[in-house]
Amino acid sequence: MRTLLSQDFALGVIGPGKSGKSTLVRELFGFDTNQDKEKRTEDLHSYRVNDDFRVVDFPHMTAVFDSVRNCFTCNHALVNAVVVVLNAEQGGNDKDGEGYVIAKVKELAKKGVHVLYCFNQCDKLALKHKPVRNQRNIDKFGLYESGKIEQMNAVNDSNSLEYWTEEHVEAKRIQWATNYQLDLEKCWMTFCDLEETDHHKSMKNYRRLRQIKLRTHSDIKTEWLREVLEQNSVSERSIGEIVHFRYEEE
Repeated sequence: MRTLLSQDFALGVIGPGKSGKSTLVRELFGFDTNQDKEKRTEDLHSYRVNDDFRVVDFPHMTAVFDSVRNCFTCNHALVNAVVVVLNAEQGGNDKDGEGYVIAKVKELAKKGVHVLYCFNQCDKLALKHKPVRNQRNIDKFGLYESGKIEQMNAVNDSNSLEYWTEEHVEAKRIQWATNYQLDLEKCWMTFCDLEETDHHKSMKNYRRLRQIKLRTHSDIKTEWLREVLEQNSVSERSIGEIVHFRYEEE
């Protein structure tokens, strides 16, 4: 019925406000989603990837206005799979907001729709800033004199951030999935953007986050989405186009 209605395979991206839905759509396929940290998505946006596939960015489901909040409920028949973007900073404890979204999605999953839950923006917790320790015992001038600038940077980096380990990531995933009564296999810990503007520091942070097994948009596309498309008999040629697609303005 869904395929008949949509005439192609449609991926819906849903969630509460401020969870990073539009950013995920942008990172997945390169579309200009006009994501704004101060403004929430209030309209349905559909983006065509190829003849067989499109992605739909739904308005946040915790909006004040019924017309916005119910947009997904009224249009869910158009999607074959859903990525639910949740905010990791809620710690799996937002029963009114995220709990409402999850309850709606569980109803949809019973009808055969593929679902992936992403506890997103994990970088904000995994790379948590802490007060810099007193460095009076460090001979900074001595390090400068000997040219050991990298050592000084390492001292500053180690003092300014505290990091999650791989064990932290898995423990949080289990805890949050349990809080929301979700299938653990359908829950991923993700990050799709880094706020650090210095490219060198951003690369270091990215590598640290990947080392502790946090997932990104690339994993969603090349692993989860690929498997879902294969299960729905989408051709290998088309899957290749979808997985490698990156929108470029003409």
